[in-house]
Amino acid sequence: MATYHARLILRETVHGPLYDYLESNVKSVFDWEVFIQYDDGMSKVGSLEANYWAEVKTGVSERDTLSHMKQHLQSSTNRIPSTFEYIDVEKEQAKERLEYLRGEIWAERISYSEIAELQALADYIADGDVELLQWAGVPEQAEEEGNNA
Repeated sequence: MATYHARLILRETVHGPLYDYLESNVKSVFDWEVFIQYDDGMSKVGSLEANYWAEVKTGVSERDTLSHMKQHLQSSTNRIPSTFEYIDVEKEQAKERLEYLRGEIWAERISYSEIAELQALADYIADGDVELLQWAGVPEQAEEEGNNA
């Protein structure tokens, strides 16, 4: 049995309100991830938001294992229609961090260590995001093309 660190999640968006057991909170988005891979070819996949876990067949990849969970969820009877998408956890966390760093730039309080972090996250900055690209020290496309000519 191996504990697992998820690099990919399956995000389910339910088309209709779901209430928790106290019927006080409405939920519509659930993130499913692989928690444990067992030696017998099964994996425990679950969602903290849904408070539900199931054992499904371990796939050849994390995405494959999550697709088994998706099939499991879709096969449930009385299921509210929903859509699914695969989310790269590292990319999602990088986007959140980039937006935090943008706020620090706007507030004019970004530190040198945060600039270094921004440079390390340069691969996750959108091509058209001139502000973050400049702060990360990424050369402009025209400069790169001029240097290659």
